[in-house]
Order: sequence, then structure tokens, then C-alpha cells
Amino acid sequence: MRSIPRGVAPPHPTIRVRSAIALLLGLCLWAAGCSPTLVSGPDHGPDGGGGGGGGDAGGGGGDAAVVSLDPTPGRYRGACDGSGAVALGFTHFLSLSDEDQVARVYARGAAGSPVQTFQLASALGVSTDAEVDLEDAARVGDRMYAISSHGRTNSGDLDPVRYRFVAIELAGQAPGVSLTVAASRARLLSDLLDSSRWLTPNPTILSALQAATRLDLQSAPSLAPKEQGLNFEGLARAPLAGAPERLVIGLRNPRPAGRAIAVSLMNPAELAAGGAARFGEATELDLGGLGIRGMAWSDAARAVYLLAGPHDAAAGPFRLYRWSGAPGAPVVLARELTVPAGAHPEAIVAYPGTADLQILFDADDVVLGGTTCKDGAAADREYGDLIVQAP
Repeated sequence: MRSIPRGVAPPHPTIRVRSAIALLLGLCLWAAGCSPTLVSGPDHGPDGGGGGGGGDAGGGGGDAAVVSLDPTPGRYRGACDGSGAVALGFTHFLSLSDEDQVARVYARGAAGSPVQTFQLASALGVSTDAEVDLEDAARVGDRMYAISSHGRTNSGDLDPVRYRFVAIELAGQAPGVSLTVAASRARLLSDLLDSSRWLTPNPTILSALQAATRLDLQSAPSLAPKEQGLNFEGLARAPLAGAPERLVIGLRNPRPAGRAIAVSLMNPAELAAGGAARFGEATELDLGGLGIRGMAWSDAARAVYLLAGPHDAAAGPFRLYRWSGAPGAPVVLARELTVPAGAHPEAIVAYPGTADLQILFDADDVVLGGTTCKDGAAADREYGDLIVQAP
């Protein structure tokens, strides 16, 4: 395992949470014609063990129904997107970008630079100017799994660095968390295309995946991720009885018959340790023709939430869906999403002890100071978020 050097910035601001006592007092005040108030509360447990998000909300806690996230939006500087993220306790989150190999820790709801940064390139075995294209992350206990797009470049060329499944160990509390890359594996896609690696192989889905990859072709513009090519953009924990570490991988593309695909990965720890991947089944989800743009497991809801959006560069629509995560189960529309001009919903973070969700934006095309974020200076880059109360 390879440890990553870290930098520490000033501590995070105080968050505001609704306690059970405050709720009861609020109800009494409401009955008397007054407005209940929020009270300050501490961070919920150690960041290394109690947090979750991007795929695992960690321990829900007994007061999940009475804790709310502060809805104040944040401005997270140093990157144009949070392509995948997990919660670190109740006050911070660890964010990945699909533009570089830097992991950034932010104080949720703050406006500023990351309180910690970790350059992952060396531990992943790539140069700092490579683009692994990390798209989402899921937390299982003190381990975070991250997945790259497994797709071609925008011009349709194969690029081996974009085929990665990564395991990262987390310890400590933000803003002093430590991070160690435990594994970086490149065999996930080849296993996915092998029917013998599935418990319940679906010939139609396997055929669609084969057609969307064509690993025998070095260049195929029609198989670019936003055309007809493969594109992973979601990863979430989705535990079942007897399979507590089960993950689901969400596809933005392809979408056979207009339905999005979610594939269950049954043995992430074994894959990270160097073994072959073992898949359960592929569930076809009716998202109205949209693909999956991000996923997260919520302990409070005991469900997976999905961000749905166009498979291409269209400006919308964007929706939030709820799914039990069970094989073959349907999705339920939670809400339509309205986003800032030029931005796209990119990731979901679920926090311990609350049903509220944090949605991170991709602001590549947002105009900042007369130029788009992705074309601006590194010091000027930033993205935002949205806090939603999930039904």
C-alpha cells in the first residue's frame, strides 16, 4: 500500500443540526405561534468509521429523522467538478475529479479551497498529466472504492489509464484525515465482458456492452463516451442479505432500448486484492431514456439514489431517482432537478444520520470571469452544490 502526503488548512466552520430536544421545543413553540430554531451540534463520530456517501452513508444513528444538513450552498475551489465523493463524518467530504488525479477534502457548505489535498498519480502508476477519468466513489466502512469511466477518450481512442478500479483506505478525522491507496486494478472491464464471471448473465446486455467497447479497435469515433460508447459514471454500495459489501455500477452509456444499466459487483474486496471480478446481474432501469450520472447509498433511506441525465452533452433534463438496489426492482422518481446555467449534477453524497443529500455539480462549462471554468486558471476554478431533502 502506498501512503499519500497530505496538506492541512484551517479547520472547518461550525455546522448546524437539528437535535431531538430542539425539535420537541420547536413543536411547542410552533403551537404557541413561534418559530422553532436550529441548535449547533458536534461532528458525528470519527470520520474514518462513521461517515459515508457517494455510495455508503455509514451508520445512520438513532436521530436520523431529526437531523438536517445546512442548506447553504458551498463554493469549492481548485477544481471544476466533484465527479465522485464520499462523506467524512458530518462536516466534510472527500471529492474526486475526472480531470486530474487529486483527491480534495472540503468543508461542506464553506466557500474556499480544500482543507486537504492528495495527489494520487504516483500511487495509481500514472503521470500527473494523465487523465484516469475517475467518475464516482463508494464508501464501505473505512475503505473507499473509486471507479473510472472505462470509456474511450472524447475522440474515440482507447486509453489504458481510463480502466481503473481503485481501493483507498481512510483513517482519522477531517481536516486531518489520512489516505492510502491500497489497490488499483485494470481488469474490471475484461471480466465484465466475460459471461463466465456473471452469476446471472444477460445475453442482451452482454451484447450491448461488447458493441459499446470493441476493444479490438484502437480508434472508433462512434464509440466515444457521449456517442455510442461505454461510460461508467455511478458507483454505490447496495447491500443485500448475505452480501453486505455488494456494489452497483451505474452506466451513463449504453442504454439498450432506452433503459439505463446498473451492474452489481459482488466481490469488490477480492477484486482489489488481485482476484477476478464476480458480477451478479444487470438491472435495466427506466429513467425516461436518460443515463446514470451519479449514485449513492443512503443508510437513512435504506436505498440507492441515482442522478439521471443525458448520455451526451445536452443541457438536461436532470432527475433524482430512488431505487432499493435489489435486482430487478423499479426506480421511483424523487424529484426533477433545476441546476445553474452551464452546470450539470455530477455526484451524490449521503451523510450519516440524515436523509438529506448533497448533490455536487460539474461546472466545466460555467462562465467565470469571462471564460469557462475548464479553460480558466487553476486558481479560479470552482464548483457548487445543492442540498436536497430526499423523500
